[in-house]
Amino acid sequence: MMEAFKQVIQDFSTRPMVAGRQMRQLLEDDRGAFLEWSLVHLRTAADSPGCQYLLTLLMMNGMIVGPLSDPAFFSLEEAVSLARMLLRIEPLLDIKMVRSLSEVKDANSEEELELRVSSIKGIRLLDILGVISDGTRILPVMARLMNHPDGWVRSKAALMVGRNNKNYKWVEQRLSEPDARVRANALESLWGVDSEGSRGVFWGALADPDNRVAGNALYGLYRLGEAGSIPLVLEMLKHNDVDFRLTALWVMGETGDQRFLPVLARFLADGNAKMRTAAFRAVARLKQQAAAQSGSAKLEIGVRGMEAIDGWAQISVEVWSDGEPAGPCKEICGLKATQFALYENSQLVSDYQVEEVSHNEATAIAFGVPRAVDSSDPVHASCERAFTQAIRHKRKPDSWLVLKYLPEKEPESAPVGRGASSILQLDAPKSEVEAASLPPDARFSTDPAEIMEAVQSAPVLVTAITPPLAPDTLREKLPSA
Repeated sequence: MMEAFKQVIQDFSTRPMVAGRQMRQLLEDDRGAFLEWSLVHLRTAADSPGCQYLLTLLMMNGMIVGPLSDPAFFSLEEAVSLARMLLRIEPLLDIKMVRSLSEVKDANSEEELELRVSSIKGIRLLDILGVISDGTRILPVMARLMNHPDGWVRSKAALMVGRNNKNYKWVEQRLSEPDARVRANALESLWGVDSEGSRGVFWGALADPDNRVAGNALYGLYRLGEAGSIPLVLEMLKHNDVDFRLTALWVMGETGDQRFLPVLARFLADGNAKMRTAAFRAVARLKQQAAAQSGSAKLEIGVRGMEAIDGWAQISVEVWSDGEPAGPCKEICGLKATQFALYENSQLVSDYQVEEVSHNEATAIAFGVPRAVDSSDPVHASCERAFTQAIRHKRKPDSWLVLKYLPEKEPESAPVGRGASSILQLDAPKSEVEAASLPPDARFSTDPAEIMEAVQSAPVLVTAITPPLAPDTLREKLPSA
């Protein structure tokens, strides 16, 4: 019968109406056997239309929430995977799971709630809720559980209450809890909340005597882009307490930061079996995240300058995404300090700071380009190639003006065969320079196509001049706001 049951689920993809009717008939014929077959199948089932329909039947008949929270039927990993599939069927799954604990009718309802929640099934249910729920819809019950006598229960409730209110002051108050699990989960609820208050809470919790509390604070700082978290993770690896060293390996794996791979490799042969296992797990985690990011757009980095200031090396860089080969480049802003990795002579630099400098104001640039009458002239080809590359970096509000120059009279010493298009008259009399003006049709433009057309089109004759054009002359040609 089990094979026939599996076949019906498999057939659902190609014959949904027939297979659905057969599944419903099996349920009506023997609910007990149907549930038994279902639980066996769901332990190894892949996400498929047939599996989704099976879960729908079980949910509609109230047959899945109980087994889901029972460790005798599913491991925590299996239960969480199934709960995530169930969320697509029943968005209010977290409410239904909590109701299975909180709906008590006798006079001692509070005491019964405490007993149910602290049971094996109750703890498992809270473990699942901690992964699939943000706590918004089940906040009243979780708030009640904050007074539960069991520290484990309070820690699970603290995670969901904290996720819901995202209040660093509330988390700060939880750090006085005697149970380290409550302190650790309260900090976890603040992960990703970017504020000065949350940063202060994380920095303060680094001194906690419990390794998990300090590790959650350290990971919270990393997620907020605090570059100071990098040397602190490496420092934690030297802690006298092995639990702290294990936590440091865990933090490295959770970051997904590939800079930690060489560090972790040193612990793959550690004399402590727990350290070896934790290192292998962290390496696997990093490789998994690297594979998930393999299809992401590649970033380009241009070094704009480097100088030494008070013992520090200051490097100015620009980061952009190349995008399509012929399309515009996209300037990348808002990168966190932890998203930069620096090396000096192949050695990781852990002590560094990152400051983003934004240039939001529009820029107007005028280009003087040698005039080339012949389109096959090497000078013309070089200019066009240079503009094709440069214009990809032009920002939308920036205005460019293209002027082509050629001397009115070619000097007698002009090299034969090179053409006059690349010769710049450098000895123009001062009277001619002062009299020079822009062609009447020359104007600034923000349109890349229009700018390239100006580069490629036949030029207007402009007297070459040595000094830059007067600012007032250029300002007249700027597009009006």
